[in-house]
Amino acid sequence: MEELATDDNDDVRFTIAMKKKCNRVTYEKLLKDKNYSVRLAVIRNKKLPIDLLEKISNDMNDEIHEDAKKFLAMRIWDASK
Repeated sequence: MEELATDDNDDVRFTIAMKKKCNRVTYEKLLKDKNYSVRLAVIRNKKLPIDLLEKISNDMNDEIHEDAKKFLAMRIWDASK
């Protein structure tokens, strides 16, 4: 997965971003991806560690940081149940 997270093909990286069996290093690579669709896919992955979701909530892309904040709020709310 780590190797595929740096594949030249955006579709491959997007698919990896949706996988639930990624490790932290893979998520970190994907959160830095040049393609914002890949970053959005990672944000929506329920297995993304919350601290990484918090980190991406400061992304320069408005859609990225707004989605990250929304998913972070949902995850925090789910954890409080």
